[in-house]
Amino acid sequence: MAKSTLWPHPIRISTLCVSLALSTIASSAMPKSKASSPVASGPAAEAKSIIKSILIDPTSAQFTLQPLKRSSDMQGNPTTVVCGTFNSKNRFGGYVGPKSFAYDVNSKTVFDANLEKIRFGNIVESADAIAASTEGAASYDVFTKAHDRLDALNAEIKFWLTKCDG
Repeated sequence: MAKSTLWPHPIRISTLCVSLALSTIASSAMPKSKASSPVASGPAAEAKSIIKSILIDPTSAQFTLQPLKRSSDMQGNPTTVVCGTFNSKNRFGGYVGPKSFAYDVNSKTVFDANLEKIRFGNIVESADAIAASTEGAASYDVFTKAHDRLDALNAEIKFWLTKCDG
């Protein structure tokens, strides 16, 4: 009786099964590389991070960004400006509405339409803080200095926000 040539030799089949089993074990024992999501970086990410650092609910922040703009600062030095709007939730859980901002890359400062000048985690200067500094003051000099500071802050923020209009 002639041997059938349709079926491979039994030793070959068992060798194939053992090889498959070993390769499955080896591949499952090897550490799998975790696919990491790309971390956003650059001026736009810096601006978002600074703004989120002062928000009540940073996870609710929504941003609309314009393309980066090459410009100059108040002293005429070249800089890059990130312009856009942000919206976030307040203490009551409602969105407050979009607010314009400009981020000066050189000074790492955000200037927003709330008359706030922000560096990471800190409102450096704001209209509210200037007004609070006059509370209880009876001196005309205190009010004059506060008014001058407010005018300077307003001019600086207007300067940066107009960079975003053109």
